[in-house]
Amino acid sequence: MQYVIFHASVVSHGGRAFQEYFIRHDDGYPLSTESEKERVIKCLEAAIERRVCEGVWLKLCAENRVGLLSDITRVLRENGLAVVRADIATKGKEAVNAFYVRDVSGNEVDMGFIKSMKERNESD
Repeated sequence: MQYVIFHASVVSHGGRAFQEYFIRHDDGYPLSTESEKERVIKCLEAAIERRVCEGVWLKLCAENRVGLLSDITRVLRENGLAVVRADIATKGKEAVNAFYVRDVSGNEVDMGFIKSMKERNESD
C-alpha cells in the first residue's frame, strides 16, 4: 500500500493487546485527505479480519511420518469437519499440528462431538 509505520505503541492486559500505529507514505509525507485515511483504515480492518480464525482449536502431536498430515485431514473430513486454518511444525521427530476447525457448513463444532471423535479414534 506504499505506507510505512514510523511509530507504534503496544500495551497488553488480561490476554488482550492494544496496538496503535502511526503511518505515513513511504516517501515520508503524511496521509493528506480524510478519504485516504478512511481507505487505509478499511484496508487494515479487512486485513485483520482475514487473519482472525474462528472455530475449535485442535492441537495434535504425534511422531512425524510420511502421510501423517494426509491421515489427520482425512479423519477430520470423514467426521464432517473442515480445516479453516492450520499451523504445521516439527520438533525433532515429533509433528506438532494445530488446526482450527468448523463443520462443513462453516458452523461452530460442538465440543462433545470433538471429545467423542477423539475417544473413538483412540480406541482404534
